[in-house]
Amino acid sequence: MAAFLEPGGNLDLEVRLDQSSMGELVTLIHGHDIGVHGQVSGQATLRGPLSGLDVSGRLQLSEIHRWDLLPPYAQGGPLNFRGTLDLLSQNLDLETVSSHRQPYSFISALWTTWFIPAGC
Repeated sequence: MAAFLEPGGNLDLEVRLDQSSMGELVTLIHGHDIGVHGQVSGQATLRGPLSGLDVSGRLQLSEIHRWDLLPPYAQGGPLNFRGTLDLLSQNLDLETVSSHRQPYSFISALWTTWFIPAGC
């Protein structure tokens, strides 16, 4: 990880995630295991003022499966994303980007499906 706070309050941050357990990361974010497992690695860049950071990066997903399934697992693949982060209001807005540069809301769908309890 490398970070620089430039004159004028702009941040330039690069973050790398070495290959990690998807289940453990979900547990860290959500508070408990939701039954989705696999491997994830990636990198992200955050640049700009603290009230409007440009976020971009790529996740590499592999061996995706539910807890009750045996191999073969889904191969996964790269997941490019971009968006903005407002640290002052604690608002994160991300979208995935296909290889054809067409955005779609895969991350939103994952967030809704995996992290928001039914009935909320």
